[in-house]
Amino acid sequence: MTRLDNITGFVHPKYAKIEKIFKVEIQESFRKNFHDGWEREGAAIAVYHKGELIVDLQGGYADKSSGRKWTPETRTVVFSATKAGLAALDEPISREDAKNFEKMAYIIAKQKPNWEPGTKSGYHAVTYGWIVDQIVRRVDPRRRSVGQFFREEVAIKYGIDFHIGLPSSEEHTVSRLSLPSTAHVLKEIIHDPRVLFVLGVIHLRSPTSIARKVKKNTQWLKLDQNLNTFNDPELHTMEQVAALGITKARDLARLFSLMLSGELFSKQLLERFKTPLITSEIDEIVIAPLPKGYGFLYERHPTAGKCWLVGHPGFGGSTVMMDMEDEVVIAYVTNGLKTGMGELTRTYRHLRNAVFECLNRKEVP
Repeated sequence: MTRLDNITGFVHPKYAKIEKIFKVEIQESFRKNFHDGWEREGAAIAVYHKGELIVDLQGGYADKSSGRKWTPETRTVVFSATKAGLAALDEPISREDAKNFEKMAYIIAKQKPNWEPGTKSGYHAVTYGWIVDQIVRRVDPRRRSVGQFFREEVAIKYGIDFHIGLPSSEEHTVSRLSLPSTAHVLKEIIHDPRVLFVLGVIHLRSPTSIARKVKKNTQWLKLDQNLNTFNDPELHTMEQVAALGITKARDLARLFSLMLSGELFSKQLLERFKTPLITSEIDEIVIAPLPKGYGFLYERHPTAGKCWLVGHPGFGGSTVMMDMEDEVVIAYVTNGLKTGMGELTRTYRHLRNAVFECLNRKEVP
């Protein structure tokens, strides 16, 4: 058990009726993740309810190897994206190619679909980012990149600290990512054997599979014990919306809260988001049903029966989900990467369930 004295945060005073429940149960759930060894480094959780920030907790280490603690100003790479279409490209993408939007336009344009359009779907690990960038450059009258468009039209306008291309001057705020040891992987598997499936999808695919091709497309994006390029400050400056978003839990949660309020999308479009377009079809990349649609992934609500939570998980466990009926947004970020993702990330699932149990226990404003 590790003693931590830097777990900080608050519960919004407007929620006095449930403040004690949240302080005791949510904060203790958060602390327990660290004390039981599930959080090796640092993490943060933020919860919005009906437009109000009601939980904002953070703790642990931004970089345990140096003793740098996680603070309210710590940012982290969240990996979060949801994709469908060109799951992989036929030719490798160099780091120089990735920075050249004209070269990426050429590569994407000449790529043949991985399957007949409309017949299958597949999760995008990286290509989603370049496709979205090309779309934004074509529909925006000012021909801005996706990073510039998001910064000027969303981040600055609404005061959201979310970067698609982090300024080099802000690198000191970014947490250092670490991968789980073999012991931690085994601990996850023992707790939830479904994690074995995730390992199989990542490591045990046929050399000719699309999933293996996805990994080969970007050899410079490495995540293993010997080399983790996602800690490279140069990569953090790259506008790669599929894998290199850098933010804080409260800003990620606020972004989705703005969606729910109708600030970013019309109410008609929000209504469509509530239900996935694809639910039971086998995804060509993960080789399992993967509910998805409209740029989101979906998971079943833990307490509301057939309702869906809408959002997206990121590699290693960072996740944002929204309950669109009760206007709840939960964002969890971590730099101590887990083997499971989304629903299979025990630390996130533990906190998510505690939040909904608390909200359901008492009537809130």
